[in-house]
Amino acid sequence: MVGDRRLSPEEIRDFAYFGCVIIENGVFTDEEIADLSRLSDEVASIPPSEEGSATHHYERDPTSPDAIRLCRVESFIPQHKEFSEIVTRRLIPLVSQLFGERAMLFKEKLNFKHANGGGGYAPHYDGPSAASTGLASRFITAQLAIDDQTVENGCLQVVMPRNACPDEPEMVPEHKNGDPDRDGRVGAIPHDVAASMSWQALPCKKGDILLFHGFFPHRSPPNKSSAQRRTAYFLFNAESDGGDCHEAYIIYMKELRTRFAKSSQS
Repeated sequence: MVGDRRLSPEEIRDFAYFGCVIIENGVFTDEEIADLSRLSDEVASIPPSEEGSATHHYERDPTSPDAIRLCRVESFIPQHKEFSEIVTRRLIPLVSQLFGERAMLFKEKLNFKHANGGGGYAPHYDGPSAASTGLASRFITAQLAIDDQTVENGCLQVVMPRNACPDEPEMVPEHKNGDPDRDGRVGAIPHDVAASMSWQALPCKKGDILLFHGFFPHRSPPNKSSAQRRTAYFLFNAESDGGDCHEAYIIYMKELRTRFAKSSQS
């Protein structure tokens, strides 16, 4: 990897004004950007863990009524050295500059949007869902584009600048029906509220890093292109706000999903 990337005063101002900033250069070499695809394939092949790390999520495959396909892998950092180094050596130094103190990895996920209809994500904020764990309260997300993120393949749609967002955003206050993974989770933006917001597409190139705060409204539509689109997300908290929460978050989510599964079967 290349040397430490310092945020410019303009990039720090962009984050404060828009609620996000795209880091387009100075983090990875061209060879490392080209290698992101291999790293993502390796994450997809990590076996699920009984301890709750490397959690796999699946969706129905519309090409076959009885088939499912991988759409997300969570908590893979403990089992993947190279992605762990990306977090430690590249992402933490960047996010720490925005926090003004050391950033700590809270959670991570790698999303797979399959070609010709891979599912999108409903409007939401990252911060409230993470804060509902009681482990930390202030968050910054780093989106790493594994593939080019385009309008056709369902790139992120956002609302900015920050003064375009409500001071007290309307959201789902608790997990609807106990489900922590659907559009009823904490931080989901009600559909009527989302319809009144001004959304715009935010394309990114492969290897770009998009940093955004915990109350940054975002969503994504389905992939309508003929190639899959992969995106890694890393959520961070400040060290003074909860410390190292990564393992505690994995345990919390495993217990929450277990309780929801049992209640759904009863």
